[in-house]
Amino acid sequence: MAHNAPQLLSALSRLVPGVYTVKSSTKGGLDGLADKLAGLEVADYTAEFTSLLLLFHLAHSDSRSAFHSTLIELTAPHKRPLQSPFDNDPPCSPPAEPFLTRSALTYALRASRALAPDTFSPIEYFSLLTDPSASVYERMLLSWAEGRVRDRVLEIVQRAYRNIGMNWTGRLTGQSEEDAHAWVEMRTADAKASDGKSRVG
Repeated sequence: MAHNAPQLLSALSRLVPGVYTVKSSTKGGLDGLADKLAGLEVADYTAEFTSLLLLFHLAHSDSRSAFHSTLIELTAPHKRPLQSPFDNDPPCSPPAEPFLTRSALTYALRASRALAPDTFSPIEYFSLLTDPSASVYERMLLSWAEGRVRDRVLEIVQRAYRNIGMNWTGRLTGQSEEDAHAWVEMRTADAKASDGKSRVG
């Protein structure tokens, strides 16, 4: 499934709201269902599933708007109307606890900051790919943005090529100095070749 992006998004998009619905309904006094779900320990994976969905929006879809709308929806307190069927008065809606707190999504939030245009940090991004506090699946999903991160680093390096050494280029792209040098030369040659084709066309 990891190589099938549409299928992965479909599964995560259904899984996270599904867990949300189950958790919300158990708080409403459905003791039988709550007891059964407690045995399954559904909530144990809530943060990881949510983190995976958020990372998918960041790394694969490159959609910050989807990331932030999902984040707000799942971490903001919600109001649940409490009204009897024959009551004409406005419902009393005390704020309910959020589905998740932001502190449970630290890895996804750090990834968001590392990839954001205003706080772009390739060094932080590559450190997240080896962060032992994250699950293998979180690191794998975030790695899908690696090509995009390196392309952006290339733009920065090309603008400041004379002022930046290969040591820094390697750190910015998560490569050794030797690999970074070969990568810059390859990408520069590719850019020249595509530029030449566009002029001929």
